[in-house]
Order: sequence, then structure tokens, then C-alpha cells
Amino acid sequence: MTISLDKQYHTIDGREVRIYAVDGKPSQPIHGAICHNGKWEAIQWYDSGAYYSHGNSHLDLVEVKPRIQREEWVNVYPTFTSRGHQTREIAERFAEDGRIACVKPRIQLDEWVNVYPTFTGRGHPTKEIAEQRAEEGRVACIKRTIDCEEGEGL
Repeated sequence: MTISLDKQYHTIDGREVRIYAVDGKPSQPIHGAICHNGKWEAIQWYDSGAYYSHGNSHLDLVEVKPRIQREEWVNVYPTFTSRGHQTREIAERFAEDGRIACVKPRIQLDEWVNVYPTFTGRGHPTKEIAEQRAEEGRVACIKRTIDCEEGEGL
């Protein structure tokens, strides 16, 4: 991993990190600070983001990936939810018999779904089932809770 000033990081144990420089002394060129008990402590890392030269540490750096946010509408059925649609109108067009609701969920991430570049797949009760049913082009498998923000039927 290459550490960069334009990315965000935290430690493996979840502590917030601030990176100040990536061109420090050769042995530990990454300079920054970690938040520990509400106070910032200066710290240095190797160019890989490792705290120790050999072995792992709870202070090793992990990149914080940006969260994917999108608005979508899903059709809710007694035993599953449909894939996510960009608008309510599209969700209505693809509704099947037995639908009990059409909702725009707040994704707080209890069902597992495969995420693709232009849609979210059908909900599954376990991650294993979602992964077995993944299609080509999947970018993530996430856990979500359907918590209605808008819609009808629930």
C-alpha cells in the first residue's frame, strides 16, 4: 500500500489518523498522529503503512474507503426484496405479484445484497447465499436493513 496525503486512514484497531508528511526520514517516512483517549499523539510509520518493520501491529495503517451512497427504490415481498431501482417509477414497472410494499430504504446496512455499478441485487438472508448468487460485475456484497424513509405498504 502506498500512503498518500489525499487519502484517509485509521489504525487496524480503528483509531483516527492524521497524516502530515509522506517524505520524512528514510527509515519511517510517514509522519502523523493517532487519536488516543481523546488526545493526538505523534507517530511515524514505514512507507508501507506498517508501524513495525517486521510483523503486524494494531497501529498499522488501513485506508478508509469512501462509502458508496445512492438513492434507490425496492419492491418488498414476504420473503425477499427486489433489486434496487433508480426511481419509484422503474420499481413499480418491475413489480411482481405478491408485492407488499415499494419503499426507498435508508441503508443502514439485515439482509445481504450484491452491489453492481448501476443497481443493487436482490436481498438474501446470509452473505454466503448472496455470494453464491452473485453475477459478473459485482463491486461489493453488503449487509443492509430496510428502514423505510418513503413509500407505502408497510
